[in-house]
Amino acid sequence: MTGVLEAAARQLRSWPRSLVFWWLLVLAPVGGMGVLWALLDTGALHKMPVALCDQDHSALSRQVARWIDATPSMRVTRVVTSPDEGEALLRSGKVYALILIPRDFERDVLRRRPVRPIAFLEGQHMVAAGVLSRDLTELGLSLWRELDTDLRERMGVPAASALRQASTVGLDLRPIANPGTNYRPFLLPGVLASLLQLTLSIMTVAALHRLARTDGPVRGVWREVAGTLLPPVLWTWMLGCGLTGLLILHGDLSLRGNFGLLVAAWLVFSLASAALGLLIFGLTENFIQSLSVVSAFSSPAFAFAGLTFPLLSMPFFGRLWAMLLPVTHLLKIVVQGGQMGSPFSAQAMSFLSLGLLVLVEVGCGLPLAALRVRRVRRRPDSRAPEPRQEVRS
Repeated sequence: MTGVLEAAARQLRSWPRSLVFWWLLVLAPVGGMGVLWALLDTGALHKMPVALCDQDHSALSRQVARWIDATPSMRVTRVVTSPDEGEALLRSGKVYALILIPRDFERDVLRRRPVRPIAFLEGQHMVAAGVLSRDLTELGLSLWRELDTDLRERMGVPAASALRQASTVGLDLRPIANPGTNYRPFLLPGVLASLLQLTLSIMTVAALHRLARTDGPVRGVWREVAGTLLPPVLWTWMLGCGLTGLLILHGDLSLRGNFGLLVAAWLVFSLASAALGLLIFGLTENFIQSLSVVSAFSSPAFAFAGLTFPLLSMPFFGRLWAMLLPVTHLLKIVVQGGQMGSPFSAQAMSFLSLGLLVLVEVGCGLPLAALRVRRVRRRPDSRAPEPRQEVRS
């Protein structure tokens, strides 16, 4: 135990003058979260540019244009005279949608004939296309309800009866979490966890590489390895809990569960992320290989964690990769246990998965890492400075 604490103390003493520590465990996670928090100012998509092609030029089509422009998610920035002109804007990326109001739109509506305005969406931007599709559908239903109610009132139907008759069968959507479809609760926890997993794994590799290049005994190396990793794990644990608490206090995250559950999850997650770096360090031959494997394995973590693509819809290989990432299990606990308020029994499997990752990676990685440190220390040239070349004139 003394050797572990001595190695931890040496690691802590090196931090104030270590650029690696300040970048990986302070500036990268805190700065990345700050930039994303500032970018998601309102947490929702507002005033996305759309183009409008009005081929009817009637009072009703102008009313529809005003309704479109008044929708918070979109703003009519271009009024085009032909669909080809609007399609060119859409393909060039200057607008996210082209809305086409066909000829005889008002006449067909008043005669109760089928009429379909057309919305061309830029489907490559799936988030923008999804929001615009949802809002345009709601706008169309609201417009038809108002027009149908007005027509029935003109036919002598009382206002209350006209409104009931104009109402169609609707679906009452009641989201359990994030009812406002805010992107801050959706993105911030995933980005924070992905950043900390990547930075802690890289910090682990860098710290162990530095440990191997320093003078020390070749026996009992595992104590030095464990002590070297103790400060980064505790720092990441406190940083993750602190930033999550700030997001909750600011209102960016809702807390319907127990915060103590999140504290425990962040601790096991930090251990698993460091254990991942430990295993990769033990399996590779040099520092460059270690960094390459860590980056290749952890960089796509945000995509495989189930946020951008549903985890249950992934193929077997995608689900397997996701299960090997600590961030996947942490986000299940944060989202389901913290934001949705599910009981601890629903999160037990995620905790067990994180614990299993820690046991397997530490059990395999600690002996391999200690072996690599001993192997490097036995080399006579492992800590020798680079030979200086003399230039003769």
